[in-house]
Amino acid sequence: MAKRFKKVLLERLAEKLNKKQLELISNNLASGFQRIGDIAILTLNQQAINEQLQKIIAETMLKLFPQIKTVCVKTGSIIGQYRKPQIKVIASKARSRKTETIHTEYGCKYKFDVAKIMWSKGNINERVRIAKAIRPGSIVVDMFAGIGYFSIPIAKLSKAKHIYAIEINKTAFNYLQQNIKLNNIKNITAINDDCRNAINKLKHKVKADHIVMGLLPSCKQYLSCAMQIAKKGTIIHYEGLSNNQAKNLFEEVKQEAQKHNFKAKLLYASKVKSYKPKLWHYTVDVMLT
Repeated sequence: MAKRFKKVLLERLAEKLNKKQLELISNNLASGFQRIGDIAILTLNQQAINEQLQKIIAETMLKLFPQIKTVCVKTGSIIGQYRKPQIKVIASKARSRKTETIHTEYGCKYKFDVAKIMWSKGNINERVRIAKAIRPGSIVVDMFAGIGYFSIPIAKLSKAKHIYAIEINKTAFNYLQQNIKLNNIKNITAINDDCRNAINKLKHKVKADHIVMGLLPSCKQYLSCAMQIAKKGTIIHYEGLSNNQAKNLFEEVKQEAQKHNFKAKLLYASKVKSYKPKLWHYTVDVMLT
């Protein structure tokens, strides 16, 4: 249904709007929408489509998709250190016009507020891939855990022994704790702190088999921190941005590894998705030897 969203929506709107209004919407509304739990997020030109028409679109969507309870629209790009979304509610079946939902993906449940926490649908394959790459019995350190984007699927889909999930943002950390309970997970230790402070404490008792570094646009400045809990055979799952290839990310890890008397071996490299024009989100798995 989502693939035919725009066509079906315009057909339904034709019962209420004139030809000029329909053409305006057709030219200024994205062909699809992002669904997160029971919330739909539209992308449209707000200068062209006024609030009255936006409300009509949203209310029509609520009738077309009974499973959707709230319709929001993006009002800007992701902002700030904690990558907060800019969205507003334009119609809702809920009295509180709530933006909190529970999103399910590969059997993993994530509770969060879409107006406070960023959700990247484009990372779905990467979340599962990393979880399946974790070796049985491993100790995992997720340096930028968020609401559990990687820690939850690692706990659910792998045979990891224990996961240390570090998150500095108190809002995200609160949802991380809720998601651990929601998924009935027993092998995650959630730590609300800057990863430098957390690892400075962990390094005396923990040597990680896997280190997840999923911070965009770059987590290069934290590589030296990661090396403190690394050992021979540690695999670093490292993400970042590049204008052409994943080799740039591998070189970042390799250079830092050499400072700590490690060699680096590239195990995997992939282009995840477009970040913005001429800039791509890449991921590499690097083993320290």
